[in-house]
Amino acid sequence: MKWLDPKLDLVFKLLLTREPELLRDMLACILARPIRGFEILDADIPIEQIGDKAITFDIHVALEDGAR
Repeated sequence: MKWLDPKLDLVFKLLLTREPELLRDMLACILARPIRGFEILDADIPIEQIGDKAITFDIHVALEDGAR
Protein backbone atom coordinates (compact mmCIF):
# COMPACT_ATOMS: atom_id res chain seq x y z
CA MET A 1 0.00 0.00 0.00
CA LYS A 2 1.34 3.40 -0.94
CA TRP A 3 1.17 6.14 1.73
CA LEU A 4 0.22 9.77 1.08
CA ASP A 5 2.95 12.31 1.77
CA PRO A 6 1.90 14.54 4.74
CA LYS A 7 4.08 17.34 3.33
CA LEU A 8 1.60 17.79 0.47
CA ASP A 9 -0.72 20.69 1.23
CA LEU A 10 -3.86 18.66 0.54
CA VAL A 11 -2.82 15.75 2.77
CA PHE A 12 -1.63 18.11 5.53
CA LYS A 13 -4.94 19.97 5.60
CA LEU A 14 -7.03 16.79 5.48
CA LEU A 15 -5.03 15.23 8.31
CA LEU A 16 -5.29 18.25 10.61
CA THR A 17 -8.96 19.05 9.91
CA ARG A 18 -10.05 15.43 10.44
CA GLU A 19 -7.91 14.97 13.57
CA PRO A 20 -8.32 18.21 15.56
CA GLU A 21 -6.27 16.92 18.51
CA LEU A 22 -3.25 16.67 16.20
CA LEU A 23 -3.82 20.28 15.20
CA ARG A 24 -4.15 21.38 18.85
CA ASP A 25 -0.92 19.60 19.80
CA MET A 26 0.95 21.03 16.80
CA LEU A 27 -0.21 24.59 17.59
CA ALA A 28 0.73 24.24 21.27
CA CYS A 29 4.21 23.04 20.29
CA ILE A 30 4.78 25.76 17.70
CA LEU A 31 3.48 28.55 19.93
CA ALA A 32 5.00 27.04 23.13
CA ARG A 33 1.87 28.19 24.98
CA PRO A 34 -1.30 26.42 26.17
CA ILE A 35 -4.24 26.56 23.75
CA ARG A 36 -7.75 27.31 25.09
CA GLY A 37 -9.45 26.67 21.76
CA PHE A 38 -9.28 27.12 18.02
CA GLU A 39 -11.53 27.43 15.01
CA ILE A 40 -10.75 26.21 11.51
CA LEU A 41 -12.17 28.82 9.14
CA ASP A 42 -11.95 26.95 5.83
CA ALA A 43 -12.15 23.21 6.46
CA ASP A 44 -13.52 22.44 2.99
CA ILE A 45 -11.24 21.96 0.01
CA PRO A 46 -12.81 23.17 -3.25
CA ILE A 47 -12.52 20.57 -6.01
CA GLU A 48 -10.60 23.01 -8.22
CA GLN A 49 -7.86 23.27 -5.56
CA ILE A 50 -7.16 19.55 -5.15
CA GLY A 51 -4.11 19.56 -7.42
CA ASP A 52 -3.12 23.11 -6.54
CA LYS A 53 -0.17 24.13 -4.39
CA ALA A 54 -2.08 27.09 -2.90
CA ILE A 55 -4.50 25.36 -0.53
CA THR A 56 -5.66 27.76 2.19
CA PHE A 57 -5.66 26.72 5.86
CA ASP A 58 -6.84 29.54 8.13
CA ILE A 59 -7.15 29.06 11.88
CA HIS A 60 -8.19 31.35 14.73
CA VAL A 61 -6.48 30.35 17.99
CA ALA A 62 -7.34 31.46 21.53
CA LEU A 63 -4.56 31.03 24.10
CA GLU A 64 -5.06 30.36 27.81
CA ASP A 65 -3.94 33.90 28.69
CA GLY A 66 -6.69 35.38 26.47
CA ALA A 67 -4.43 36.27 23.55
CA ARG A 68 -5.60 35.44 20.04
